[in-house]
Amino acid sequence: EFVTHLTSGYDAIIQPRVSGYLKRSFVKSGEPVKRGDLLYVIDADLLNTTLRAAQANFRSAQAKESEARNNYERALPLASQGAISEPQMDEYKTNYVAARQAVQSAREQLENAKLQVGYARIYSPINGIASYSPAHEGDYVGVGTQYPTLTTISNMDTLKAEISIPTTL
Repeated sequence: EFVTHLTSGYDAIIQPRVSGYLKRSFVKSGEPVKRGDLLYVIDADLLNTTLRAAQANFRSAQAKESEARNNYERALPLASQGAISEPQMDEYKTNYVAARQAVQSAREQLENAKLQVGYARIYSPINGIASYSPAHEGDYVGVGTQYPTLTTISNMDTLKAEISIPTTL
């Protein structure tokens, strides 16, 4: 007889990408989970507020782009007739280009806000067994908090056995 210790061949450490209050926990220690199972939900109220602000910023940038485009397009025929100076025409064009870039920036901020809201729901990346979770519903979790790690999912398809063999019998 020998003493052995079995460990998983692969562990997935579950860490939230966003910080917030743990709203729901759907996993218990020692419970099997499947890839794609919902494990945790972090309160997304603050994240949703950021998302709505990003949506408003995007719509505002689109409106400013539309105004800048209209001004530029109105100025083109006037510039060809010599009714608008070259520096003034350059200003219309620059404002239009800057407004297009502002729309792109606002679009990226909006996409980032959507991702952040999505990170409030944490799913299992693998099949396995959940380990102990130190965080409970209502705890503030995430990077820089007392609970940066929620649990570990251990894949049980491949196990490693560590055997202690005595040198003398």
